[in-house]
Amino acid sequence: MNVRYRGITVDRHRIDLIVDGKVIVEKKAVREIDDAHLATALAYLKATSIEAGLIINFSAAKLRVRRVVRSLPETAEDAEEPRAPKGL
Repeated sequence: MNVRYRGITVDRHRIDLIVDGKVIVEKKAVREIDDAHLATALAYLKATSIEAGLIINFSAAKLRVRRVVRSLPETAEDAEEPRAPKGL
Protein backbone atom coordinates (compact mmCIF):
# COMPACT_ATOMS: atom_id res chain seq x y z
CA MET A 1 0.00 0.00 0.00
CA ASN A 2 1.33 3.43 -0.88
CA VAL A 3 1.24 6.10 1.81
CA ARG A 4 0.48 9.42 0.19
CA TYR A 5 0.71 12.98 1.47
CA ARG A 6 -0.78 15.76 -0.63
CA GLY A 7 -0.83 13.49 -3.66
CA ILE A 8 2.80 12.38 -3.35
CA THR A 9 3.81 8.85 -2.35
CA VAL A 10 6.01 9.21 0.74
CA ASP A 11 6.24 5.59 1.90
CA ARG A 12 4.95 2.06 1.39
CA HIS A 13 3.39 -0.31 3.92
CA ARG A 14 2.58 -3.97 3.61
CA ILE A 15 -0.80 -4.98 5.01
CA ASP A 16 -0.94 -8.66 5.93
CA LEU A 17 -4.41 -9.31 4.50
CA ILE A 18 -7.44 -7.41 3.22
CA VAL A 19 -10.62 -9.49 3.11
CA ASP A 20 -13.11 -8.55 0.39
CA GLY A 21 -12.00 -4.92 0.63
CA LYS A 22 -13.85 -4.66 3.95
CA VAL A 23 -11.61 -5.99 6.74
CA ILE A 24 -7.89 -5.60 7.37
CA VAL A 25 -6.19 -8.52 9.14
CA GLU A 26 -2.85 -8.05 10.89
CA LYS A 27 -1.05 -11.25 11.92
CA LYS A 28 1.23 -11.07 14.96
CA ALA A 29 3.45 -13.47 16.90
CA VAL A 30 4.08 -11.43 20.04
CA ARG A 31 3.69 -11.89 23.80
CA GLU A 32 0.65 -9.60 23.77
CA ILE A 33 -1.02 -7.03 21.54
CA ASP A 34 0.01 -3.55 22.67
CA ASP A 35 -0.78 0.07 21.80
CA ALA A 36 1.76 0.14 18.97
CA HIS A 37 -0.05 -2.72 17.21
CA LEU A 38 -3.38 -0.91 17.64
CA ALA A 39 -1.90 2.31 16.28
CA THR A 40 -0.59 0.48 13.22
CA ALA A 41 -3.94 -1.18 12.55
CA LEU A 42 -5.77 2.13 12.95
CA ALA A 43 -3.34 3.84 10.58
CA TYR A 44 -4.02 1.13 7.97
CA LEU A 45 -7.78 1.59 8.41
CA LYS A 46 -7.49 5.33 7.98
CA ALA A 47 -5.20 5.05 4.95
CA THR A 48 -7.49 2.59 3.18
CA SER A 49 -10.85 4.00 4.35
CA ILE A 50 -11.75 0.52 5.56
CA GLU A 51 -13.91 0.50 8.70
CA ALA A 52 -12.86 -2.69 10.54
CA GLY A 53 -9.79 -4.72 11.25
CA LEU A 54 -8.58 -7.70 13.24
CA ILE A 55 -5.26 -8.18 14.97
CA ILE A 56 -4.62 -11.89 15.43
CA ASN A 57 -1.87 -13.00 17.81
CA PHE A 58 -0.64 -16.54 17.19
CA SER A 59 2.10 -16.53 19.84
CA ALA A 60 0.02 -16.91 23.00
CA ALA A 61 -1.02 -20.32 24.35
CA LYS A 62 -4.57 -19.43 23.28
CA LEU A 63 -5.26 -17.65 19.98
CA ARG A 64 -6.00 -13.98 20.67
CA VAL A 65 -8.03 -11.76 18.36
CA ARG A 66 -8.47 -8.02 18.85
CA ARG A 67 -11.12 -6.19 16.85
CA VAL A 68 -10.34 -2.62 15.76
CA VAL A 69 -12.95 -0.25 14.33
CA ARG A 70 -12.46 3.13 12.71
CA SER A 71 -15.48 5.30 13.37
CA LEU A 72 -16.22 8.14 11.01
CA PRO A 73 -17.04 11.51 12.58
CA GLU A 74 -20.58 12.70 11.93
CA THR A 75 -19.63 16.39 11.88
CA ALA A 76 -16.43 18.37 11.59
CA GLU A 77 -16.49 19.21 15.31
CA ASP A 78 -16.66 15.48 16.17
CA ALA A 79 -13.51 14.80 14.13
CA GLU A 80 -10.64 13.21 16.02
CA GLU A 81 -8.19 10.41 15.51
CA PRO A 82 -9.85 6.98 15.40
CA ARG A 83 -9.23 4.67 18.34
CA ALA A 84 -9.83 1.09 19.31
CA PRO A 85 -13.15 0.45 21.09
CA LYS A 86 -12.82 -0.02 24.85
CA GLY A 87 -13.27 -3.46 26.32
CA LEU A 88 -12.27 -5.46 23.26
